[in-house]
Amino acid sequence: NGEVESNEKPLKMEKGKEK
Repeated sequence: NGEVESNEKPLKMEKGKEK
């Protein structure tokens, strides 16, 4: 399930950029 972790990392970065 490495793909899920990789997707979660960019998701957190995108959330921080939106804030």
